[in-house]
Amino acid sequence: DPGLRPVAAALKSATYTTFTLNIKHDLGKARALADMKKAFTLGDAGGFQEMSDLEDRQSLIQLAKQRDYGWFMPTEGGAAIPIVWNRARFRLIDGRTIKTHDAEEGVTPARYINVVRLREESTGKVFGFINTHTIAQASYDAQASDMHLIPRLRKHLRMLRNEIRRLSGSTEHVFISGDLNVNYLADRRRRVEGLPTDALGGVVSFDMPLQGSRGPTSLLDYGMSLKDGSGLVLDQSRIVHDFNSDHDAVQLTYRPIDLFESGPL
Repeated sequence: DPGLRPVAAALKSATYTTFTLNIKHDLGKARALADMKKAFTLGDAGGFQEMSDLEDRQSLIQLAKQRDYGWFMPTEGGAAIPIVWNRARFRLIDGRTIKTHDAEEGVTPARYINVVRLREESTGKVFGFINTHTIAQASYDAQASDMHLIPRLRKHLRMLRNEIRRLSGSTEHVFISGDLNVNYLADRRRRVEGLPTDALGGVVSFDMPLQGSRGPTSLLDYGMSLKDGSGLVLDQSRIVHDFNSDHDAVQLTYRPIDLFESGPL
């Protein structure tokens, strides 16, 4: 058909390295900043959690400007779970934040899911990044421990699953990070209803190494890609130690692959 023309093969993306790190909220300015500086060396994009102190968020913005990184930290919600990215590689298309449940005095702050879509400057491809932090102390060692708190954890994970599926409809390369406050080392064996393995296992691959990130036996810090059609093939993941925070970082390196075959246009 003379009306058809071939398109050039899609440009290849370089290796994509990401990280996730919970920075303990009461470290103090200097120690929190030292953790941020170290984390910024770990990837092209990353997610932070527990940054509820304004002073720490201001430090992150200043550091991002110095390193030429972009940031998504919406003031209307989700400010404590920022996403950052290298502006030499990506530019922001759009971002959004979703509240999963309200705060309860003396129990928990409101919790959110943050989502950004990033355009890779060299190829035009779209990379999606989701970051979140679930309620604490609902699940001890991947059990439904506190029946006052567990409904909010289960709701949060249902909403996270829905957001992953929504993003995958418009985005070729999807990565999800977060402190899910459930020990994956136990959860993968217990498979309690509504906890991460049960709630998310049908749609994501859990790409973290099977090592502790908050002590040697507790893996709370998750890095995930879509199980089918993520556009990301895991090359390596590792726990990065020696932070001031009570959490270690998880660093993950992927090989981006094209989901959309080139051909006649």
